[in-house]
Amino acid sequence: MNFEIFDSIRKQFEVNALGPLRLTQALLPNLQKGSKIIMMTSRMGSIDDNTSGGSYGYRMSKVALSMAGKSLSVDLKSRGIAVAILHPGLVKTRMTGFTDSGITPKQSVKGLLARIDELNLENTGTFWHSNGEILPWSECRARLLLRLQTTSFLRNLRRPKSFQLTNSRTAIYLD
Repeated sequence: MNFEIFDSIRKQFEVNALGPLRLTQALLPNLQKGSKIIMMTSRMGSIDDNTSGGSYGYRMSKVALSMAGKSLSVDLKSRGIAVAILHPGLVKTRMTGFTDSGITPKQSVKGLLARIDELNLENTGTFWHSNGEILPWSECRARLLLRLQTTSFLRNLRRPKSFQLTNSRTAIYLD
């Protein structure tokens, strides 16, 4: 392995993870109840969504940023400050080689602004795609969200005779 890669990874952590956290710390005394903090991360920071490998520094730094955003959402909720962790989408920029399969910067910003408008204390700490899709942190978290959503749904039904959750599929049998 080329040891120069570690210096590059450290720099990516400084910029992508520690930079936003330092900025948040500096601005925090000026934030009031109802304020919103936005962490611009990447889907490449999703452990479950990594199907192509590589990009170690970028991926690792974005996971760290997402974790910082999630922790901030827990720590600042009592102060009435909400935190969003946002992925801009695959955007046609120099970074992506102006990919034909990407969206325009204008489309991305429109979606990001919509997510920021929707942000509140009930959904603080959510990892969103600019298109509104809630992104998985990992497969385990996705399964937990499904279980929580299913449990909430079941509370609104009559008592189920049996309930089974297998491989992200739900079977409900009512009397």
